[in-house]
Order: sequence, then C-alpha cells, then structure tokens
Amino acid sequence: MARIASSLAAAAVLLQAASAQTVHRVDVGDGGLTYEPAELTAAVGDSVEFHFLGGFHSVARSSFDSPCTPINGSDTIFSGPITGPATDVFTVSIENEDPIWYYCATQRHCQMGMVGVINAPSSGNTLANYRSAAADVSVNEAPSSTGGGTFGPAATGSSSATGSAGAESTSAAPTSSGSGSASASGTAASASATPTGNAGANLRGEMGMMGGIGAAAAALVAGVMLHPPKPPLRRLLLPLHIRQMNSPPT
Repeated sequence: MARIASSLAAAAVLLQAASAQTVHRVDVGDGGLTYEPAELTAAVGDSVEFHFLGGFHSVARSSFDSPCTPINGSDTIFSGPITGPATDVFTVSIENEDPIWYYCATQRHCQMGMVGVINAPSSGNTLANYRSAAADVSVNEAPSSTGGGTFGPAATGSSSATGSAGAESTSAAPTSSGSGSASASGTAASASATPTGNAGANLRGEMGMMGGIGAAAAALVAGVMLHPPKPPLRRLLLPLHIRQMNSPPT
C-alpha cells in the first residue's frame, strides 16, 4: 500500500509540473515579414511553437551583437526554410532563461525587420535595437544545419492548414444542424404543398368541367341558330284543303 501511495504521489507531482508548463505560439509570415508576437517571455520548461502561416520563411538563432548571423554548434536553432501554410509547427523548448534572439534567414528578410526575441533582458538590449542593427548588415546568413527544435503537430492550436480544417470541422456542427433545420423546414413545406397542389388540381378540374359545359351550351345555341326547328309534324299531317284554307291568299 505504501508503494502504491508513493507512486500516486509521484504521478501527481509530475502531472502538476506538466500542467504548469506553458506552450507559447508565434505566427510566422502572417500577411508579411513578421513574427507575431515578436517578443515574449517564457519560463524554463515552457515551449514556443512557430506556426508558418504564409510566405517562405525560417527561424534562425543569432546573438544580439551579430544579427542576421547564425549561431552554429550546440546552441543552434534553425527550422530551415518553410513554405506556409504548413501543417506541422517548429517547437523550441526553453531550457534556461538566456535571451534567444532570432531572425528569418531567407533572402533579406532579416535586414527588412523580420526578427524576434524570447526572454529579452529587462534593460539594455532591446528588440528595437536588434532590429535597427539588422538593417545595416550586408549579408543574411543561414545556419549550416537545422536543429534546436522539432517539427510536429501543434499543441496550442492548429497551424494555418490544419486550422482551416479545424474551423470547417467546428462549423460542421452548425452546418449540420442548419441542414437538418432546412431539411425539416423543406419537409414541412413539401407536406403543406401537397394539399395546396390537390386544391389547385381540383379547382382546375372544376374550371375545366364548367368550361366543357359552357362549350357544349354554346354549341347547342349555335346549332339551333343555324338549323331552326321544322314545323310540327301535326301541321304536316293536316288535310290538304285545310292547309289551303289556312294559307294566305296569293
């Protein structure tokens, strides 16, 4: 029992430590030569995700004194050039509180102001000064190899490509219910349309019948006018002398 209690306590500590870690998000190339946010503070044990949303960019580490020039070796951080929107994100784990100055090593993006910092000092070196110094650098260099981070699914939310799918999936429920509502309304409309259609058919039938009766009556009148009735048969059967007496004098 004591061993079980000890294991549970250790698991609780690990769980608490894991829940205390924060995952920060930086959007790369969202509408221009930008990191958003370009400056953030992260604690030891936290991680920073770089979401490549558009363009052709990278994340490369440099020192404050040498912007647009990579740090190679064990301290290198380089995502490699990425075309956005990308499904996976580049995640950097924060192992100490040292500042991480970084830039885009693509073309002249660094000189054009695409720079950022994690854990900038509270005084002295600032992001504005780093950006200003980068503008005067003649060559934008990339690290010799990638490293310092990992590529994989996002933990803070989807990157642009996955995010679109997530958004569609989220909106799928309202769309589905909307379709259901439309279907129900359509069924009701269809149901109500049925008696209306029957009533229309009945009305047309009655009108047709009345039209037929009217046509027959008109034909009968026309026939009478074209062919007036002959004298009664009784008059034809009268004796000749009586008919002559009744005839007008000539």
